[in-house]
Amino acid sequence: MHCCDRFPEFKLVLFGWSFFLMAVGCAIPAQHRIILSDRSPSATPKATSAGPTVYLKDDSGQAPVNPISSLMYFVRLISPEPVEMSESVGNTQQSRIVSANRHIGSETFFVTCQFEITGVGTQQNIIDQTHAIRSHGKFLSKGKTLKHRLAYINIEGAGKGSIHVEGIMSDNKPQATKFSLRFNEQGHASPVTIGLNDIRRIDGEPYAVNETVIRVNSLTFHRQEENPKMEVSVASINPKNGSEGILRNLVGRVKGAVANMFIPPISIKLEGNQAMLDFAQAIVDQRPTYTFPSAN
Repeated sequence: MHCCDRFPEFKLVLFGWSFFLMAVGCAIPAQHRIILSDRSPSATPKATSAGPTVYLKDDSGQAPVNPISSLMYFVRLISPEPVEMSESVGNTQQSRIVSANRHIGSETFFVTCQFEITGVGTQQNIIDQTHAIRSHGKFLSKGKTLKHRLAYINIEGAGKGSIHVEGIMSDNKPQATKFSLRFNEQGHASPVTIGLNDIRRIDGEPYAVNETVIRVNSLTFHRQEENPKMEVSVASINPKNGSEGILRNLVGRVKGAVANMFIPPISIKLEGNQAMLDFAQAIVDQRPTYTFPSAN
């Protein structure tokens, strides 16, 4: 008996990947050489170390503003590979929560917050792909290609979004089990993009090829004990450096709609996933601040 007949869920995954690869693979080829670094994947952060603090409310109960780098610090925590964070010259991007609605039931609860991103510029989170290239050296030396590697997560300009936290009531206390960040609220396009590329050797050197830009609508995290994954909902998929135009944007949105039906969740670090659920819990508990653990 064929494996797909024995395991119908395998057939569904295989079918889904074919649609996703078709959506991404239709991009106009783009490529550049990858410069390898001497950095190693970040280790598990020490319990006493700390990253940036996100201020959720001040003494008057109002929501203070935070530099966009504080909110996006989670990228360094969830990425299995080193991340280089930077901002464009003159960057003025900030974020703040502007409202919050809470519904507490006897067994479950949910909290919805509206937030805004103001200012101009781009905050970049570049993924160092050196470790992936070296660990797959033999694979690449045979002329094979690493598919759909995460290259960056960027946030450009301003936008409006929402935070959704769901969970259960345990001993009459709320415990967050799901945390979603949505970036396309109130009719505004998401300012968040993810870059993907394939990797293969050309003349013996590693190159990023088939570079693709995915505009992200939402990122979702679940409380998981092991092998955590981040769910991604996308608005559009377009080739990097492709020509602008109505037709290109329409095609990109169609690809995004298809991908949303089949795109698999992305594996992330356990410590990063836990940090996002702790962030969610801070919002639920109405704490004035939340401090990320250090990614170093």
